[in-house]
Amino acid sequence: MSASKNKTRSHGIFIFALFILCGWLFSCTKIDEEAWKSTPIQNPILLGTVSCQPPCWNEEFLIGETSFDQARTQIERFQESEPSSRIVISEHRRYITWIRDDSSIVLRFIDDKLFFINFNSKTVDLGSIVAHFGSPNNYFISENRFGYTLETFYPEHGIIFSSVNDFSPVSETMIVDKFTFYDPEYNLDSFLDQYYGYDLDQVYEGLFQWQGFGVCPEGLEFPETCVSD
Repeated sequence: MSASKNKTRSHGIFIFALFILCGWLFSCTKIDEEAWKSTPIQNPILLGTVSCQPPCWNEEFLIGETSFDQARTQIERFQESEPSSRIVISEHRRYITWIRDDSSIVLRFIDDKLFFINFNSKTVDLGSIVAHFGSPNNYFISENRFGYTLETFYPEHGIIFSSVNDFSPVSETMIVDKFTFYDPEYNLDSFLDQYYGYDLDQVYEGLFQWQGFGVCPEGLEFPETCVSD
């Protein structure tokens, strides 16, 4: 392994250790009811009910408790009230996807228990999220030929916000197009292994500390493609 690769991995492991520490320090913290009611996310399908904030959703979906069959039954009830929506079920991979007109919801199960919930809905920008929840602890970055995906982590709440951007600096106007709810008390190492589905060394290499807005994110394969303000 090259020296630069070793340096990158060491950096990733150090950041990841800080990430785990932050998650441990706040592992028992839940989103305050009033804070969640005032969140910039104003989509009712995401807000659920007053008595159920992330990582719970709509009271019937409890991460770590709801079974695959229980969730399927409830999603089918939801679908009956929205005939234009459809459900995709993967028995083998243990996914249930509810595709609606303006959003989609993905439920992932492990050992027949709800593991995480993904909401795909372009309802808020990253600036509003940071203004409400504060600066994230870390972010994970991945890229393709069109730009990069930035996933900002709030381990104390069990939420990941995902934004897609071209090769411009990180900005407040980046649209958050995916929300992920998971159990903040779940072992973070195990969660990331299951969530990303590939070797954790690669996760470490794509994990960095939040640097704020107006700067190019660390971790781009070709950083010269991005020019800071």
